[in-house]
Amino acid sequence: MYTPAQIRALETFYFKAWEAFETIDYDGWHLHFADGYTRRANSINPIYGSSLPLDEKITHCITEFTRREIAPVFKLTDAAIPNDLDAQLDQRGYTKGTIVSIQTADMRPRPFAWSDLAVSNNTLTDAWLDDFCRLNIVDEKQLSPMRRLLHGITLETCYLRLIDGRETVAVGLGVCDGHHVGLFDIVTAMTHRRKGHGYALVESLLHWGKSLGATTGTLQVVHDNTPALTLYDRFGFEEAYTYWYRSPPEMR
Repeated sequence: MYTPAQIRALETFYFKAWEAFETIDYDGWHLHFADGYTRRANSINPIYGSSLPLDEKITHCITEFTRREIAPVFKLTDAAIPNDLDAQLDQRGYTKGTIVSIQTADMRPRPFAWSDLAVSNNTLTDAWLDDFCRLNIVDEKQLSPMRRLLHGITLETCYLRLIDGRETVAVGLGVCDGHHVGLFDIVTAMTHRRKGHGYALVESLLHWGKSLGATTGTLQVVHDNTPALTLYDRFGFEEAYTYWYRSPPEMR
């Protein structure tokens, strides 16, 4: 498992790989805003040194999020500062959400193949977005902020589709900073699962990342997603740490 210093380093990569529209650095807490699209990009991230009184900080965060009409949700890891913040939020009535596993894999020992079905672009295309929304059943209200967030990624990107015949059977996104390659938005069509497409998609994204010099693969998966965990285990992914959200009482 990662140390607090290692957690902060990898979280910094994720801040860049999934960059909010606006970030406020408030006494060591990062406040992220992206018009409500994904909790990761719309949350309070307390991972650096903190000195102000906790009540003052929480009140300030509530004010900043409320005036943007976004719920003040905390994203917590074992590196959160202060280290008893999770317990403090629990006492204030903040509810704990699903635990998400951040997984990493050392890419150096093995080669990765590029699938014959893979079609990729290094920028967002309407075709990729249309296929992702179709396979993942995205709410139309999320399209505008989703498009803006994806266009705003400044690291290297690989928008990948697997096309079998004329049909897109899987899509995914790779984001690389030269050391890490993060896998996002991995989805396979319901009617094409258990056919090896998920494996081919992940392997192709890791192949792309390794070609750019990445040595560590990383991804996020919920703890009860057994099929995904089984797939990622085949590539050597292991849990580095976990994160979870604390939502304010009014969101119960």
